[in-house]
Amino acid sequence: MKIFIKIVLLLSLLSLLHAESTVNYDLSTDDIENPSVLNTLGPVDILDLSGYYSVGRDIERFKIVSLPDPSSGILYLEDGETEVQVGQVLEDCDADGLRFDPNPDFVGNATFQYASVNSNGEVDSTPATVTIPVYAKESSESDENVSETVGTTSTPNEECLCEDYDSAPSLSLWGVLLMMIITLTIAKEEFNREF
Repeated sequence: MKIFIKIVLLLSLLSLLHAESTVNYDLSTDDIENPSVLNTLGPVDILDLSGYYSVGRDIERFKIVSLPDPSSGILYLEDGETEVQVGQVLEDCDADGLRFDPNPDFVGNATFQYASVNSNGEVDSTPATVTIPVYAKESSESDENVSETVGTTSTPNEECLCEDYDSAPSLSLWGVLLMMIITLTIAKEEFNREF
């Protein structure tokens, strides 16, 4: 019986050490349909990227999988000057300030793809698509009316203050801890009976 208890304790400890690295959170990345953007506005804010863990937590990082076709326009960070790159991993606060500068000659849908990244560095294998409809101004529209109905041109923050959140323990980690407590309780009772 003592050997059995030692084996269970050893296996529990090994499971505890390995549990967080083997947890595979289901990741979800949201498709986004941005409001229409006038092709002559210059860099405009786009909707924030978003995604979730299967445990309901918001995603803190996003990986850019593809960029809009250069003929449609350029995707920038919040400053409106730094181009986003394929493969770039953005903290949530950087992803919330992306801007798109449409090509003045382009009309249609500009698209790019991105994927959620969890706290273990795992990337969603099913990237989502951001669609940015770009249109040309009708000759009868006034500039004042157009600028009020499409994207904004807000001033970027001076500094992106991303918070570093500790990852929450997984359910399997709690299960391993519970198993260890039960095992130790049984071992203590067994030890008291023998002595």
